[in-house]
Amino acid sequence: MFIRKLGRIDKDGVQSLLLAGHWMSPVIFYNRGENLKSKSCRMQPPVSSLKGWWNSIHCADLDRDGLPDILARK
Repeated sequence: MFIRKLGRIDKDGVQSLLLAGHWMSPVIFYNRGENLKSKSCRMQPPVSSLKGWWNSIHCADLDRDGLPDILARK
């Protein structure tokens, strides 16, 4: 099972794809026009260590700093 969500992750104005699922780490695919490109991001803890049984993922500016915040729930 995969959970998909479109959201504005970077400041390019187009939506990117957030993907999560069962027994995997969340992945962000950035929209680069005609293709999607996976790009690692710096987080603490690292995204690759966040494997789990993901049930939902959302993108919103929760703290109103102009940058998107990603919420994922197991």
